[in-house]
Amino acid sequence: MRFMLLATFLSVATAADPAQVLPGQPAVDADTAWIHSVIELAGSSLPFSVMVAAGKAERARVGHGGMLACDPTKLVVAEGAMNGEMIVGFSGPDQRSMLVPLAWRTPIAIDLTWTGETVTGTAKGRFPGSNRANALPSAETSGKVTGRRLAGKALRDYNGLADGAAWPNYLGPDQRFSARPGTRPWLADPTKGRLAWVSQYIGPTESGSKRYGPCVGTLPAAGGASPVVAYGRVYQFRYVASGETISEAHVAATLADPEKKYGTVAKMAEIGWTEADLKARWRISADEELLCLDAATGKTLWTARWPDEGLHFYDHKCCLTNWTPAVADGTVYVLGGTGRLRAVDAATGTVRWQIAVPGLADSLGKMKDEALKAKDLRAPTRSFCHAVATAADLVLVPDGNGPCGIVAIDAATGEVRWRAAQMLPGAAAMPLTFIDAGKTFVVGVGSGKMTAIDATDGKVAWTSTEVGDNEYQAILVGNRLIANAMKAADRKVESAAFPEEKRSAWEPAAVLSAPGENFGQVGCWKLTANGAEKLWITPTAWGAPWYTPIGAATEELLCTRGRYRYHLIKIADGSRIASSVLSEPARWDEGHLFAVPGVFFLQPDSQHGHAKFYPFPAQADAVIAPVWHPPFPATTTYQVGMSHAWADGRMFIRGKDALYCYDLRGP
Repeated sequence: MRFMLLATFLSVATAADPAQVLPGQPAVDADTAWIHSVIELAGSSLPFSVMVAAGKAERARVGHGGMLACDPTKLVVAEGAMNGEMIVGFSGPDQRSMLVPLAWRTPIAIDLTWTGETVTGTAKGRFPGSNRANALPSAETSGKVTGRRLAGKALRDYNGLADGAAWPNYLGPDQRFSARPGTRPWLADPTKGRLAWVSQYIGPTESGSKRYGPCVGTLPAAGGASPVVAYGRVYQFRYVASGETISEAHVAATLADPEKKYGTVAKMAEIGWTEADLKARWRISADEELLCLDAATGKTLWTARWPDEGLHFYDHKCCLTNWTPAVADGTVYVLGGTGRLRAVDAATGTVRWQIAVPGLADSLGKMKDEALKAKDLRAPTRSFCHAVATAADLVLVPDGNGPCGIVAIDAATGEVRWRAAQMLPGAAAMPLTFIDAGKTFVVGVGSGKMTAIDATDGKVAWTSTEVGDNEYQAILVGNRLIANAMKAADRKVESAAFPEEKRSAWEPAAVLSAPGENFGQVGCWKLTANGAEKLWITPTAWGAPWYTPIGAATEELLCTRGRYRYHLIKIADGSRIASSVLSEPARWDEGHLFAVPGVFFLQPDSQHGHAKFYPFPAQADAVIAPVWHPPFPATTTYQVGMSHAWADGRMFIRGKDALYCYDLRGP
């Protein structure tokens, strides 16, 4: 209630202009260039990328290290040349946190020249190994550098997204974790792709836990929001720890270290941390920000800030709140950590209106008040929250945490149009919408029930109890709903229940990793204005996700995860055209799936700092291809599968430190 009056006033005073023109592509930036090259060493090679902005080296990456590990700012950029010394960091594991703090830093000498787009030169110093298993630095050596420099219009022409290319919300443009065709085919073999750019520092999705001790060296979490893409821009929401109130008892205990368990003070001295750094790690309040990046260059175009309006969910699996924005009609709709929804101009970053969401703002505002008073923050559960959706002239947001209802907000004014109870499941999901008989409906899928709401007035059109228990995201293919059809009471997790599935040699490892977590049953329903018609249900022996989104789909095919294998299923009739195990052992914890034209990308474990993707061709009798491991410091998610944005042959993915763009376009 304390925010409602202000928010209501703002919504009336700054209503959007209904005649607003949609943003065009960002202007060509003549002052920004990217150099992508390879350092050839004896027996290995390392990728080396650097961004030059306004005549200065601004950010860089060497090998598998992230943007944050490199400091290129001492490099001197001149006409046709760049030389000097840059700092490269290498990481070592820290068992007290799932993040990997910087272990040490070393200088390397760079001497590059270029003619046109062709870059040549040398690099000298101590370099990391060529893969993650061999990341320790070498003895001093030198190598030849060859590469390409793109700047200004050439950079825009090569890297820029096509008009209309978008991943506008958590689910993508068609509510099914699916990218649309781009200007060129997607690569069938993603290992042949390349890094396009690295953004400014964003922050890790999570940052360790009290149960791991002091988490010395780990940076404050920025939350688990996924990036969204529209109008040639990438939008990323994050929170930034702020304020003076901290988790005092925990900081005092870890500094004292009475059991001599952590060696906190010695560890801090080793990496140059002060007591102020440790306290900053355990702040309770947060500023909230929406960053707008040029999709062609990764350069930050603007940042919208809301000081002290958020919560710093600092404890590990509770950090990963999925307040992923949604973009529609020239506006970015951003939901924050204390339940405030803002409408932001997609081109300029101007806030048009904001409102405290009924129900959600009450519970989260109370949580913040209690946390500041107690000097400790405890989230209600792991990774609680639901992403923002848009439908017709509405913005759809949750009214609570976990199982909750939906609030429909007028997209132009920020006024509440209606509120519907019991629409979203217990873990995480984005509201879905479909159109029938010229009307838009909002459908919620939860535990044993689905409900369709008339978007015009918020009245219930129909309910059905045919669906199974769904804790996570269902998807839509047109007006065909794909969801879990099995009730929790009918789950069978013992091995004897799945005689069809024959284990390969490595599958016992998967059994130990996630026993009994993937045994559901996929169903398909046709949704109309009058109800839901069941079209098909897969056999129980195939299995289906239980603690993850149901799958990803094209217009014709569904890819879903079964018991230790993945299936390709025809949307039309539920028949299976392919079933394959992974090409190598992998953890099976709360995975995720994405569809691009011609291929599905499987991410079997989205939890433990893994970014392993397995291509699965979208064709009959397909076999899952070898793993693609993007060369960057991977982040992690829990409970909520982080949705990477896929648009016009590019993948935009959160790393531990920044946002990374990979070019996966074929010839």
